[in-house]
Amino acid sequence: MVEVVHPNLLEAAGENIFRLPDLDELGYTFDDVIQNPEQIKVLQGKALEQSNVNLAEQMSELILTQRSYQFNSRTISMGDLSINCVHKKLKWSDIWGR
Repeated sequence: MVEVVHPNLLEAAGENIFRLPDLDELGYTFDDVIQNPEQIKVLQGKALEQSNVNLAEQMSELILTQRSYQFNSRTISMGDLSINCVHKKLKWSDIWGR
């Protein structure tokens, strides 16, 4: 990958690919057109990248998060059930005087 100083000199080669024309005919050198030619990097198209994600670690985190969610959900359900039982007990106490 490079930075082109004179992009108007590039010729389209199709499929988003560009090429340089004969620079000698136009009176340019390669160094005139390409900035920092010593740092040219090559990209490979249609290639898979290596992932920087540790899949085992992420799955472990997912399982821990799911279990934590289940625990919190059950805690809320049990709290609601307890409040409901206390509420019913108080209603019966009011009715029967106990």
